[in-house]
Amino acid sequence: MKRSMELKEIFKKINRYRITLILFAVLGLVAGVIFYVLPTNYYSSGSFFVKRKIDPSNDFFAYEGYYAQQSALSYTNSLTALAESPDVKKELLENMGEEVNNQNIRKINNAVKVKKTGPQMILITVKGKDYEISRDIWKKLANTLVQKSTEINKNGDENLSVSLVSQEPLVKEGYKNIYIFTLAGILLATSLGILVISVKEYFRN
Repeated sequence: MKRSMELKEIFKKINRYRITLILFAVLGLVAGVIFYVLPTNYYSSGSFFVKRKIDPSNDFFAYEGYYAQQSALSYTNSLTALAESPDVKKELLENMGEEVNNQNIRKINNAVKVKKTGPQMILITVKGKDYEISRDIWKKLANTLVQKSTEINKNGDENLSVSLVSQEPLVKEGYKNIYIFTLAGILLATSLGILVISVKEYFRN
């Protein structure tokens, strides 16, 4: 009985503030549409393959082949860390003609995502405001990473190398769905409206 009374009180309050809740829902709908029509980001993606040269006369299962494979597997982790390092991002900004400061470093950190997708492969995705910006940053980052890796391996294992699977990245526009944006706007705005009403009722009592 008590629970039934509480539910009745809740429905009464909702009915009392229905105009306010409808207003919040409409504002959420408008906000969702606005976010939908805002410019869409572009994403450039491309993979890098790590390998180690061996003597072609050696069998793959021989020690040399096994060592080469293990070295490549290990270096893939190092390459992932190198791609995320401030050193590579510093050189990338310099190649882009941008000032190396905290603000630009943060922008690069937000724009660049590095992921190990296989034992000897990593994927780098770059977010940009338009097609050309996204593609240009990816290509400059790819060149910087390969050059830096080559420089490092000159003083270590020169047989290790990093290759681009494709010289050109796959560039695609970010996906947007107007139904998802508008529904999310309505739900968030309505939830905010309920919170405002609850706080108002709390202080009233």
